[in-house]
Amino acid sequence: MRLFIAIQFDPPTIRCLTDVQRQIRAGTLTIQENLHLTLVFLGEVEESRIPAVCRAMERSTVPPFTLRFGGSGRFGEIVWAGIEPTAPLLTLQSALTANLATARFTLESRAYTPHVTLARKCRDAVLPEVPPFTMKARSFSLMKSEQIGGRQVYTELFRTDLC
Repeated sequence: MRLFIAIQFDPPTIRCLTDVQRQIRAGTLTIQENLHLTLVFLGEVEESRIPAVCRAMERSTVPPFTLRFGGSGRFGEIVWAGIEPTAPLLTLQSALTANLATARFTLESRAYTPHVTLARKCRDAVLPEVPPFTMKARSFSLMKSEQIGGRQVYTELFRTDLC
């Protein structure tokens, strides 16, 4: 199954992000249920390895911290909203990466760029204005990604609190 670890957003954050999405006039918008901050993309993982992912998550916690949103950009045809790479966020992401590598998971080697994918297939879209706003991160989740009825669906399999 296709897995990733993410911080899920609270309703006020989802509202702010969907307000920003209204500025995007091209492409395919990310549905509000799927808006999240990916910490680590695992890719295809056998179900028997899920307990190892959960243990790595439990060993990777930091105190709750504030996510700071602002700015936008693009990766090819993907339009995103930026998230400031603060020390607590980078510490959490780095700890997860290290603990998953110790558990023998193969991970992407590119530098971590915290962002929220707002839309895909946006070749000619004008970048939206993302006003600064914040959200308190209190937990992070193991998510399953699958296609159901032609739609991308993310399902939470495990959650651990930041403490």
